[in-house]
Amino acid sequence: RGGVTNQFGAVYHLSQSPTNPVPQIRDSTANTNHGVCFGSMTAGQLTNGIADGALRFDGVDDYVNCGNSASLEPSKVTFSCWFMPLGPGSHNDFVWTFTKGRNSTGPSYGFQFSPNNQYIRSAMRISNILRYGSVMPFQTNSPITHFTATYDGTNLITYRNGQLVTFVSLYRRTSSA
Repeated sequence: RGGVTNQFGAVYHLSQSPTNPVPQIRDSTANTNHGVCFGSMTAGQLTNGIADGALRFDGVDDYVNCGNSASLEPSKVTFSCWFMPLGPGSHNDFVWTFTKGRNSTGPSYGFQFSPNNQYIRSAMRISNILRYGSVMPFQTNSPITHFTATYDGTNLITYRNGQLVTFVSLYRRTSSA
């Protein structure tokens, strides 16, 4: 897409069908951090969105894995998503809706959504320790909401529609000789 620069590790407009050949979700930067869809996603889950397209996740096992490229592991990172839950899912625990490094032991980050409990939280793994931003209430059928989280090397800061929601101190372990 025009206007996307390489200052970003990845940009996803979600305008591709989740049933396209792998990788289905294309990164708009030159980093080629394309995403692979998991779960039982169908072409009917592609819908209109704020920036271009959007995907409807089932609240059970649908997600997009963007891989573990070094360009997605900066010492400081900002990540964001638009969310609009349409109804409760059937999963009782937090589900990674957006993730980098979902099941890896290395650095990972993303947003987790609990459809049954109607909460969302930011999450980040540093030195194999998973830390969470505060759990934020989120209503089914609420308007489209923009969530952003920033890790500045020490703190995980989360915003909802541009307003500060949570500020959590994290730490990065260093090895000693």
